[in-house]
Amino acid sequence: MNAPLHIAVEAPRKAPGTPLPRDADIVFYDGHCGLCHATVRFILARDGPIGAADAPASTNSAKPPVPDDRSAAAVARRAHRAPRFLFSPLQGRTIREAIADDCRATLPDSVAVLTPEGRLFVRSAAVVRILHRLGGPWRPVARLLGAIPRPVADAGYRLIARIRRMLFHKPDRMCPVIPDRLRDRFLP
Repeated sequence: MNAPLHIAVEAPRKAPGTPLPRDADIVFYDGHCGLCHATVRFILARDGPIGAADAPASTNSAKPPVPDDRSAAAVARRAHRAPRFLFSPLQGRTIREAIADDCRATLPDSVAVLTPEGRLFVRSAAVVRILHRLGGPWRPVARLLGAIPRPVADAGYRLIARIRRMLFHKPDRMCPVIPDRLRDRFLP
């Protein structure tokens, strides 16, 4: 059974010919928000192919390794998988070119997800969409969050969004500090 994803709206496109990535959702995030940067880093650590530099170091210890997102099995599974997410700041050119001005004006200043089909997920629905697409242990979490009535989930989301700047410092730059090999995941 699929997670009961919260309802998404069709994003009015600024120009019908504006191309969207074929298989990856675009996560629009507030470039001035430390929590949003942490969210992007969380997604990057769990999505798409990873290189040998990310593989866990081998040890000569007699203890079996504890499986995590960097275990050898996880590395092997993710080695050939295309990324499911690309990223762009809400203050960037990509969102201005992809979504009509009147729709953009109604977006929250935190996180929104645009699918290749043109569906736009905002607030708690964006979080559920991200967790669902990450799969693995995050899919049951998405199901649990998706079962919460949207008005209640969005109220919790708005509360966190309201206090996030008090809890997380303002980043020095719009894009999170990331390795060079991941820079192509970021759109202007």
